[in-house]
Amino acid sequence: MKDLLLYIHTHKPFFHPPCEWQPVLANQPVEGAELVPPAMPGVRLDEFDSFARVARQREAVHVGVCHYRRRPLFINHVHCEKPKVYAGPPEESVPVLTLPIQADSALDILKSHDVIQYRPSILKVNHREQWGMYSDPKAWTIFTGVLAGLGMGSSLGFYEQSNAHVWAGLMVCRHELFAEFTHVALNVARILMNDSDFLDLMKDEKNARVPALLLERLAPFYVFHRRLRSAFVPCVCLEPNI
Repeated sequence: MKDLLLYIHTHKPFFHPPCEWQPVLANQPVEGAELVPPAMPGVRLDEFDSFARVARQREAVHVGVCHYRRRPLFINHVHCEKPKVYAGPPEESVPVLTLPIQADSALDILKSHDVIQYRPSILKVNHREQWGMYSDPKAWTIFTGVLAGLGMGSSLGFYEQSNAHVWAGLMVCRHELFAEFTHVALNVARILMNDSDFLDLMKDEKNARVPALLLERLAPFYVFHRRLRSAFVPCVCLEPNI
């Protein structure tokens, strides 16, 4: 069993050299996964599928998932205070981000932390307010109601009190913790995709990405709810044309 595997979630071809600790997850459903499929075409749940696949595969002690255009920078992370770093062409950037020293740095961080997340951006609004600026507030109300129904209502103050925002989901941690979070995420998705009011919102094509956006908001909430020790690293944004 490997010490660390950071799986790369993708939905299109992109440049990625062979890397033993950063395997690519092709966009395909998980056979036998518990996730209820979308009730209508166009609703994107592929991020949930990727999390489910990694949770099912016991190939490493520590695991994580990141988007193919947004990568964590583990080495010297404490010396970069910016939440995001914009990189050049992927042919130049990806080989650096996949170096073995990056994996070694991640494992060093996890010796004293439960989870690695992207460094948040500090805004003047809380999570609920920020969501309402760009997405349907009704979806947020349904989402937080689901969390309360799953017994996490006591932690919902996080969304009202915190102005630290992470929009690119990243959780690198021990496999057991990753599987635990994924179980919660799939429960949330399953309830949402069986909620008639939520499905009415999904009929609007502009809301197709709402489930994935909620997954990004769920990760920092879950870290807060479980009172986990979190380390923060910069998010390297690769060129958007890959």
